[in-house]
Amino acid sequence: MGAPATIACTGHRPARLPPSAPAKIRAAVRCLVGRHPGATWLCGGAIGTDQIAADEVLLLGERLELVLPFPPAIQAARWRPADRWRLLRQVAHAASVEVLRDHYHPGGYRQRNRRLVERADLLMAVWDGRRWGGTAATVLMAQSRGIELLCLWVR
Repeated sequence: MGAPATIACTGHRPARLPPSAPAKIRAAVRCLVGRHPGATWLCGGAIGTDQIAADEVLLLGERLELVLPFPPAIQAARWRPADRWRLLRQVAHAASVEVLRDHYHPGGYRQRNRRLVERADLLMAVWDGRRWGGTAATVLMAQSRGIELLCLWVR
């Protein structure tokens, strides 16, 4: 048996997630934990898919590493207080936190997604199939690198 896998998560924010998505995301994380015991999980800290997956990973006692485009205070500056608190709790419980930029820049999100794909053996994507946006770009990047992909289709 080889080294434990590194599983990255990408997906939509709440506005593009149907009400059924959180349960699907949690179930997919549990399934992957069963298939890849001891894996390292990478999440980008965004509201929606990232935070749902990160919460489930932590609940299951798995290794979570956060890859953030900016420091949490900058990334979550315009978020609702509950979402900011959730990110800070995840930061406190993560095995490691990689912050890619010390200030806001729109390119930070693409840089984060590229870093997730660079480190991943498998990408879990919560995607509505549209060919635009950060999730689509991350899925296409993973496909171009031959990374195993698990797509949870949400519409």
